[in-house]
Amino acid sequence: MKRFAILLAVAAVVLSTASCDRSDPYLYAGQAGYSAFVTFDGETNVSFVEDEGTVEIPIRLIGEHSKNVQVTISAKDSTAVNGTHYSIVEPADGVITFEPKDSVKLVKISLVHVNGYVDPGRVLFLLNIDNVTGGLTIGARRTATVNIADAEHPLKAFIGTWTAHVADYWSDEYDLNIIISADQSDIMTLNIANLIPYMSTNYTPLPCVGKGTEDYKKVIIESGQATGYTAGGAPVVYVNPVGGNIEMEDNGDDTISIITPWGAGNGASNGWFDLVEDVPVVLHRK
Repeated sequence: MKRFAILLAVAAVVLSTASCDRSDPYLYAGQAGYSAFVTFDGETNVSFVEDEGTVEIPIRLIGEHSKNVQVTISAKDSTAVNGTHYSIVEPADGVITFEPKDSVKLVKISLVHVNGYVDPGRVLFLLNIDNVTGGLTIGARRTATVNIADAEHPLKAFIGTWTAHVADYWSDEYDLNIIISADQSDIMTLNIANLIPYMSTNYTPLPCVGKGTEDYKKVIIESGQATGYTAGGAPVVYVNPVGGNIEMEDNGDDTISIITPWGAGNGASNGWFDLVEDVPVVLHRK
């Protein structure tokens, strides 16, 4: 009987230790031996476009819901300048008050649309949690980097999500859902995803890269770029089946066109997908 009692005691300790995962401060914050704290909630590197108006960044209070807690925040300019690119709307005085019922408060930031494009196409500032009252601490996520992208990207006519209905070399029909985004390292480079609407299930896809022309009216996708790899490791490439590169053109009416044939495969033509006949293909914004 004594041995059985000892085993029960050991089991109780094991269960207690397992149930109190001390590596999870969110679960046990505020309990004896654990600190209640405030922290930025979610990602601490966030991006917005300058014409989004007022945006919000959440701050979370963990483990204290019995009294009012005040949190002081501040912004630190980097390439973005307070008053020129952004301003803190709320809290205007830099102090957030959490009442006992509150778990999340929002910092509201007004973004300023600055006319004209400025290389490299984005600016940033830091949002800091500086102080908290009531004996609480500040969590590890105490600083958020706020990136503001320029709305006047020189290739903005191409940036976005596009769709068109097409038939390929074998008369199979597909809906294109092409996503074009700016490259942060080069203003004349665009990243293009889903240029090929269909590949087999044993295929790992990759986006391709397009380069803008000096007049910003076209984007050139160089033939031979890898679209991805088959399960066996063989590369699949983008091609213009009739020769040359793949070209996109701005139509000036919020549509763009792919004005050359394009496809993908292991050879120069007749791969998994080839669009040869019905070009140009007019893409519409989704």
